[in-house]
Amino acid sequence: MATNKPKRNFFRRKGGHRRNEESSSEEFFNMVKRQLDKTILTERYREAQRLKCEALLEGLAISSLPLSVLHLLGPSSDCGCGCESAENSGNDGEEVSDKPYGPLNQVETDLELICEHFVLPDNIPIDAMRKTLAEPDEIGGDPPFHIAIYDEDIDVVRAMLNFGVDVNCKGAYGQTPILTATIVGSIPILELLVEKGGDLTMVNYNKSSALHIAVLQEWPKTTRWLLNKGLDINALDSTLSTPLHLAAFDGNIPMVKLLIGRGAKIDIRNEDGHTPFEIARAIGTPHHKIIAGILRSRTPKNFYAQKQESVNLSLDK
Repeated sequence: MATNKPKRNFFRRKGGHRRNEESSSEEFFNMVKRQLDKTILTERYREAQRLKCEALLEGLAISSLPLSVLHLLGPSSDCGCGCESAENSGNDGEEVSDKPYGPLNQVETDLELICEHFVLPDNIPIDAMRKTLAEPDEIGGDPPFHIAIYDEDIDVVRAMLNFGVDVNCKGAYGQTPILTATIVGSIPILELLVEKGGDLTMVNYNKSSALHIAVLQEWPKTTRWLLNKGLDINALDSTLSTPLHLAAFDGNIPMVKLLIGRGAKIDIRNEDGHTPFEIARAIGTPHHKIIAGILRSRTPKNFYAQKQESVNLSLDK
């Protein structure tokens, strides 16, 4: 068994936005709501057209209602104006629900949640806000979106995605949200990101894949989850190392067994010309000796003989 050591965050944020302990977000939130009014009115107008509700169409055509009033117009299953048309309401004369209009109310909820957790610039357009949530800060620290993932705050992550933050935005060291979620080993957040279009195949500046990171962070469940999603078990990072190279270097016996069991190649050489077996044998701790034995037993009998013959031929030249 691998030695018990703290989880290693090789991509630890250097700075960035922190949780908001001030009240300045209220003004920003109200400003964003005002910017959303026009878009929300347009959405309700289109819905009224779909439902063929003349009363609501007429009202919306001249409306300048704020978001807080608009979301009381009724649920998306009816027009909310109180008309009794079964064709329009779709409820055969049943009492109209008094629940807030779901999608619009959710916009408010998402914005409130984001503003509760992060100090954001005042008087910023919506598109710029989305960009701010997804960009590293001025000293290259992680974006707010990545920080929410580091904190494993899935509600804030979901709120930001609902608001339109780029699910594949890059942070410090070229980390993507998928890679950040892999660092903390959060399968629920990984599932959410993939559901929203997250790309599992993207790599960071070191060309480390999500699978490389899961192995480095010693997350066996996350490693299995990624393998089940079809990630390349023999992917190479910038040093031409596979996940198996990293597990062997780490002395992580369970991870080595997991990767071998899932078909990892044991004869790939990194940029230094070393296989996982040679790395484990060279380090030589008790754990590494066990790994070397496991790998040696699965190595083709003539593999190292062929290597030695190649070396001898090169020396003869």
